[in-house]
Amino acid sequence: MLAKSSILGYIVLRFRKKCHDRHHAQSSFGSAPILESSGFIFFLILLAILALTTSPARSATNGGSLSGTIKDTTGAVLPGASVRILNISTGIAQQALSNGSGFFGFASLPIGTYQPEIQAKGFEQYRRNGLVINVGTSVRADATLAIGSARQRSS
Repeated sequence: MLAKSSILGYIVLRFRKKCHDRHHAQSSFGSAPILESSGFIFFLILLAILALTTSPARSATNGGSLSGTIKDTTGAVLPGASVRILNISTGIAQQALSNGSGFFGFASLPIGTYQPEIQAKGFEQYRRNGLVINVGTSVRADATLAIGSARQRSS
């Protein structure tokens, strides 16, 4: 598959050749044929679409993601567990629930160090320290919760 910049370069070269050919081969009325004019409009539309889809703002990311699966000590998944992640440097927390497969995920997190805390009814609280999110990283934070009261367990 060609890169978008290569495609854009190819289109520009074709357009230049078409303009050069048009200049040297005009119709009997002294103007370009209608088909070539509509080709110019098509070129402008295509150029606009490529410019919008190759915007650096669309492809740039300023953080990463954090996800994991929550299980009990027997290996069974825990749906509906409460997951709270705290950005240590900003103090901002986000929350989510694990799905039917025990999976949770946080996308587009700002860079920083995070502390996930996981709670589920009938299980000990789980806390993990020092998960670092950098630009473009995907960090896994799988957790195993022990059966018991809500007292804290860290790893």
